[in-house]
Amino acid sequence: MIREDIDILKALSYAYCDWGKHEFEEMQHRLGRFENEEDRRELEAHLVFAATFWLKDPLREDVDQVIADLKRVGTETKILSGDHEATVSKTVEKLGMLDNTRRTISASEFRKFMEPIFNKDTLQFTCIEAAKEFTQNIKDKVHSMYRCNPEDKLMFVQAMNQTGSFCAYTGDSISDASALSAAYVSMSMGKSGCAVTHSHSDIIILDDNFSSVKNAFKWGRNIFDNARKFIQY
Repeated sequence: MIREDIDILKALSYAYCDWGKHEFEEMQHRLGRFENEEDRRELEAHLVFAATFWLKDPLREDVDQVIADLKRVGTETKILSGDHEATVSKTVEKLGMLDNTRRTISASEFRKFMEPIFNKDTLQFTCIEAAKEFTQNIKDKVHSMYRCNPEDKLMFVQAMNQTGSFCAYTGDSISDASALSAAYVSMSMGKSGCAVTHSHSDIIILDDNFSSVKNAFKWGRNIFDNARKFIQY
């Protein structure tokens, strides 16, 4: 397997530990249900590695062209992923999203930047200057983010909404549910999406084709233009 292939694959590792139920519950109680990183590391120190599987999740056809078409009409695409940095970076490259003005960041870097300027409880910026700081350093400078959890995705969407963007969000997993609910327009995949994402979506893309997103934008703008012409008339 060549390095170029590895970057775009997802790694899933399996490990086990020969514990009884009582032993596990005792450790779980002692380590506070493994809620912080140090506790999880202690748990993992007892595990025996079994195997690693490489999963191929190829990009759908014409996605790069759809992203380019959306950009031409003023719609910018951003990637929020739970995958590894190498996987996200390779995906961005294959989609033709690389440029000299935007970059890929980690979710931990995003959280560190947002901590003093964004209230996670109210999901609001602390002040007007904080919103400007987000726009200058994240909104206008970042095209993708890796190692995201559901809270990161929600915080990103809320921040985009509060800085003048009409945010449309697409997703297919449970981790996308909260961000879908916060988006101006939420779209989930009809075939690969789970029931939770469907229930949080305004639009369900039945064919799981990203080009359908472009069609939705085109038809939506056409309806809006026609309604505006009718009102003006």
